[in-house]
Amino acid sequence: MPAATRTPRAVTGRPTREAAEELIRHALVVARNHFIDFGFDGTSIEGIAQAAGVSKLTLYRHFETKKGLFVAVLERLVGDYAERMAAKIDTSRPPREVLHEMGSFLANSYFTPQGQNLTRILIGEQLRMEDISQHSNRVASMARNPVESYLTSLQASGQARFEDIRMAAAQFVNLCMLGQYYLLCDASEAIPPARTRARLVRSAVDMFAGAYLVDK
Repeated sequence: MPAATRTPRAVTGRPTREAAEELIRHALVVARNHFIDFGFDGTSIEGIAQAAGVSKLTLYRHFETKKGLFVAVLERLVGDYAERMAAKIDTSRPPREVLHEMGSFLANSYFTPQGQNLTRILIGEQLRMEDISQHSNRVASMARNPVESYLTSLQASGQARFEDIRMAAAQFVNLCMLGQYYLLCDASEAIPPARTRARLVRSAVDMFAGAYLVDK
């Protein structure tokens, strides 16, 4: 279960801009935990508002709908993830080392209860709400950005050759996460152990490097 979150101190009168932003950040954390614990259908704006200590009107004013709140949760998570991924990229290191670092980060971020549950919710809602696929495509693009940026730098320095960098980035991400394979497994098998993840990343990097890196 996600760790408990600290509710910001209540304010009287009209809140400052900083206090209002802190309340919304807290509400997003509470919403994330509710979506993970209860799924999309089991989560309500009312329940989130009560747990976060904010009014329903505040949430509706910022996010309009429960779907809008879910998308905001995804974008906040992916934005944080992309920043942490980008921080691990050191272009002065050998490409295989950087790819391995990125692949390990991808696998260890994805193969968590939070990652699996949110992905299942997103896939399920795409089948019911056509417009959410547009949001999921934007979120997926945000998640690939650090990988695409690094591959672009490899190509510019002559260390790799790609016909389509965006496609190559998607290949690398899916190799490190085995596509959606583990989403189809029993819950007991859904998150592979650390040793299996490490082996998966090593083989993914070997295949990717063999296909695209230029030997010098």
